[in-house]
Amino acid sequence: MMGEGRSTASAFAYGRAGCDPPFQLLESLTKTMQKVDSEPEFVLVTGDIAPHYLPSRRLVLESLNTVAQHLAVTICGNRSRREERSQRRPKCVIAIGNVDLFPTLYIPEESDTPDAIDTNTTDDSDPVRFSDLYNIYAKAGLIDSMDDDLRKSFITGGYYRAYDDPELRILVYNSLHYVSNRLFRVDLPAEGSFQSQAKKYSVVPCSEWGKILAKTSDPAGQLAWLDRELAGSERSGQSVFLVSHIGPGSKLGMRSWCERYAKSFANLLRKYNKTISMQFYGDLPREEMRIIDIGGSSDNQADLVGLPILMNPGLTPRRLPGGSPTFRHGFMLRRARATSSANLQLKAALQNESVILLDFHAYSFPLQNTAAERLFFGARAPAPEWRWRYSFREQYCVENMSTSNMNRLVRRIEADPDLMQAYMIRMNDGFESDIDVDRALQVLRFSP
Repeated sequence: MMGEGRSTASAFAYGRAGCDPPFQLLESLTKTMQKVDSEPEFVLVTGDIAPHYLPSRRLVLESLNTVAQHLAVTICGNRSRREERSQRRPKCVIAIGNVDLFPTLYIPEESDTPDAIDTNTTDDSDPVRFSDLYNIYAKAGLIDSMDDDLRKSFITGGYYRAYDDPELRILVYNSLHYVSNRLFRVDLPAEGSFQSQAKKYSVVPCSEWGKILAKTSDPAGQLAWLDRELAGSERSGQSVFLVSHIGPGSKLGMRSWCERYAKSFANLLRKYNKTISMQFYGDLPREEMRIIDIGGSSDNQADLVGLPILMNPGLTPRRLPGGSPTFRHGFMLRRARATSSANLQLKAALQNESVILLDFHAYSFPLQNTAAERLFFGARAPAPEWRWRYSFREQYCVENMSTSNMNRLVRRIEADPDLMQAYMIRMNDGFESDIDVDRALQVLRFSP
């Protein structure tokens, strides 16, 4: 207890490092996002909506439902329920995170007939299935409940087409199918297994997945689905944003993708490198970017050699200083809306991509200062406000965030120690970074 009867709990009303954020911080986030942009085209939510490591199916579903209902009445509600079906479009684009499942990182049983899955279980130790998540998000109006193709792909594997217009398609795929530490249900105890509500689950080496999965080469048929969707966008001249939770090359060791799936995914990126404009992921404790190498001419460094991905640490404060809750406000430019006064570089970028990301502004919540102020001033502490941090375009002196510009930027960061230091400080919310420079350079580029 502190002076005047104030407890340390009151000082952490908005959360503390290493803990899941309280609802008050979510309310602060959505309120600020509405102030920054009251009518965004869409909102990307990159997963991990539920708290970490909840002990039962019921608690996971209750927490997901609470957050989904809040998002529905604030930033993500279906803005066009009364419009024609062709115009109906929820604002939210939601990926599935590992803690949105129970047990964490246990991928539900695959099914080619989603309607045959029984979700009316009363056993609290049963796993959370994709159909459970679909029902929660559809009921809240976060996804289009009238899109039958969306329903089938979501229930089958947790992937779906989230947004579609003549210039842009957004595809949400489920990267948890490929992460090497995903869990499998086993009949007998195995090394690394644990007991969870009388059901045994275990991490299984990637090389052994063929003994368990019905479709080892393509779990849940997701890669084939991505191929079809990307081919359709290529034919119609759309740009594509890919959204998921754990990106290829995001993690090292046990949290990385299995090699065979990283290579298969890289083959898709290579095949559709002129169609995929940007990829968005979450899960990491810091704000980062990557280039996924897909090959190119070694004789000409200006050639396309990789596709960019952006990763945002999100709302959970993993560590302080440098791990504050964050969000990004993005700005796009569509080819059809480009004016005749657009400069030559912008026109060149829009020749290859019908939609490009121009810039994003990063915002963060001053959690460390807020806790100190509430600890010492109690109810008299000033109301905390999210702060604008920086513009990506201004920070890195890029005209836009097109694929070619992002490739050039990564090459500049790799070659310029001062720019590398600036990037690491931005990763760390404006603080000097404790990340090893060699490691930071290593993960800037992922070569499957």
